[in-house]
Amino acid sequence: MVQISISDAFNAEKFYPTDKIILCKYKDKHYALGSFCGFDFTNLATGALIGQKLICPTCGSNYDIASGIVDQGPSMRNISSFNIAIRDEEIKVTLPEHVPAFSRKKNLQRQTLDPRVYVILGDTLTALSAIDALRTNFTGNIVLVPQSEFGAFQNTDILYKKMGKVTKTELFLQEDDFLDRANVVVLKGNLKWIDLDQKYITLYGHKDKINFDKLLIAWGADRIRMKQSFSNVFYLEDLQSHARIHNELLKANQVVVLGGTFEAYQLAATFRDYLDSIGYTDTKIMLLCDGNTDVQHTLGNKVSKYVHDLLREKRISVVVNAKVSRFEGDTKLEKIHFYKAEDKNFENYIEGGCTEYFVKPDFVVAENGIGAPKVELKKVIDVKQFSSVNFVGVDQEGIPASNIRFSLLYNDI
Repeated sequence: MVQISISDAFNAEKFYPTDKIILCKYKDKHYALGSFCGFDFTNLATGALIGQKLICPTCGSNYDIASGIVDQGPSMRNISSFNIAIRDEEIKVTLPEHVPAFSRKKNLQRQTLDPRVYVILGDTLTALSAIDALRTNFTGNIVLVPQSEFGAFQNTDILYKKMGKVTKTELFLQEDDFLDRANVVVLKGNLKWIDLDQKYITLYGHKDKINFDKLLIAWGADRIRMKQSFSNVFYLEDLQSHARIHNELLKANQVVVLGGTFEAYQLAATFRDYLDSIGYTDTKIMLLCDGNTDVQHTLGNKVSKYVHDLLREKRISVVVNAKVSRFEGDTKLEKIHFYKAEDKNFENYIEGGCTEYFVKPDFVVAENGIGAPKVELKKVIDVKQFSSVNFVGVDQEGIPASNIRFSLLYNDI
């Protein structure tokens, strides 16, 4: 048994992760099969060939090498099989332009496919977890409607920890071929309407309705916005905003990270480490928080003081428990005025007698946590149906009060 990677039909130097086939020989006859298990997508080339059975090393599913049909589960999907011939002592395999990991549904001989359709709106980590959980035992159709670039599933955590070039491996939470291997249908287009009674959605740019049995809304939320828009205020949300922030950082003399979240702390430290690494040691960085920070609230004053001291050792000005009094500027944020908690008259700042400070930022990153959803649900759903939507509750820290894997495996399907 050997595994072979197949080059692009029009470019012999280009290969795709899923374009691999397995060649087997049994009783002097050769067979060609797809390489991935239909249950957990394990590479079957790492499995065992016993007689006419190809066995998955992870889940134990058995496939007939003559047809690709599942003889023993838990897999419910057959793997692809291809025509093979021996000519002039050479093995010749007839392949399509792009090698399918699994045989098409019309060619499946098992009648155990689930007829239901699960539609997922969004390509957040929740959506990725849902696909992963569903594919452990759900054999029906999964339709994904991403809110960003096709199959993005971006790891936004790395954007806070690294300000230089981010590699593809660091940025994306899954491999290029994940959606292909999971047999997920991807439809690009902005959401137009959701009808919960008739169970369908419509998308701009798509003529036909998309019917569903279950619907998961997982499009995520934007960062909290300031009440007024300024040209030099940015929000770190994806790779594009990361690139803009990087460019502005290199031009700035005074940088302000406005907020008290853990991400704000991380971003301020990342800015300093990156600027020092490229010789921009004179750039001033301030962490300014209006009120208590997440570090204080979660870890306590003793730990937060230690963290603040570490930031100051990095030459980061830390102003927390402050009161931002006003923003000055029309299109550009020119000044941020604030009162410091260290002022002995701080509690009476409204009545006066408290020194008002200000900083003149070249650019600001506002980091105050999660804000409004990326798509307002009330605009795409009937008001009468809105009350029947099952929302996931969150605790005081903003953490969902449910286990997505348990919910999908035992309740939703």
